[in-house]
Amino acid sequence: MHTQVIPLNREHTASLTAYLWERSPEYAQLDERPAVVILPGGGYAMCSYKEAEPIALGFVRAGFHAFVLRYTVKSQHPWPAPLKDYEQAMQTLLARAEEWGVDRERIAVCGFSAGGHLAACAATIAKHKPRAAVIAYGALTKETASLCGNVPLPVDLVDENTAPCFVFGTRNDNVAPVRNSVAFIDRLEQCGISFESHIYSFGPHGFGTGEKAYNRPPITRRAERWQEDCTEWLGEVWGERTFEGYAAPKFGRRINGDSEKTLSLTCTYPHILQQGDEAKAVLEEPLAAIGAFLENSPSEGVKKVVSKWTLVDILSALGYSEAALDALEGQLRTIDNMRESILKN
Repeated sequence: MHTQVIPLNREHTASLTAYLWERSPEYAQLDERPAVVILPGGGYAMCSYKEAEPIALGFVRAGFHAFVLRYTVKSQHPWPAPLKDYEQAMQTLLARAEEWGVDRERIAVCGFSAGGHLAACAATIAKHKPRAAVIAYGALTKETASLCGNVPLPVDLVDENTAPCFVFGTRNDNVAPVRNSVAFIDRLEQCGISFESHIYSFGPHGFGTGEKAYNRPPITRRAERWQEDCTEWLGEVWGERTFEGYAAPKFGRRINGDSEKTLSLTCTYPHILQQGDEAKAVLEEPLAAIGAFLENSPSEGVKKVVSKWTLVDILSALGYSEAALDALEGQLRTIDNMRESILKN
């Protein structure tokens, strides 16, 4: 690993610290890696150290390039200066992606508290949206975001174009109450955006990695596992990295695949029924099995509920193996989604 610090403006109020894997002929297939831009907390008054390098090193251990953005704080320039710093950081990553070995299609942000507010704004209104956002005990609603100054409210910014999000915090956080995370994921669900959320039983605001070295008790030990859960979730969003390359993603940016460019098993059953002959040929046997199940179901309530599920949910319930589902997924992702013609009708 090597590190370097890149100033982001002439006033030197913002910088980007890169933690980069060295290229090696021993793992040439890993020359291009996913990356995470880390946004420390501190109420926009400072950038916390314990939410900077310790977080970066955790992502590096998991195989990511990591970048810590130390953004402009409000004593220097008020909002939207931090968002402008984020945009410049992303421009730098994209411009130097080939040099650094960064996979342009797999860049996430990870923000804490006020940095969580910035991560949520990046996921919703930034010009250079990340492909995923990790939001730790973020300042997301008026009661908490207003403490950071005159800033936008992320819970009001979520729409159908928001990046998928991994949201976590603790139930007894007395700085950014859990209501922030709950309101935000509720809005994500309303807009059909994929997310995962963890509300740990107890722990202080600003727990960072959750390790004892950075926290006074009490804090649940499960809070230390968020980074492992998060990297696994990113593998599901982007496709798990294997020696042979990336596996197929487990789900897309949206909760279901009805509006994506290609078909997948995350499309809903009614949506699949409106597709063309190519899709129906691939799914001939599964659709027949689903039809038989619905026809023979003794309960109209069950029939009504199941008929709205995604294909992967229905076929899993019917006993299809993971290998069979993966094979169908691979075939469906080669077929264009007839979403525009469906919307017109």
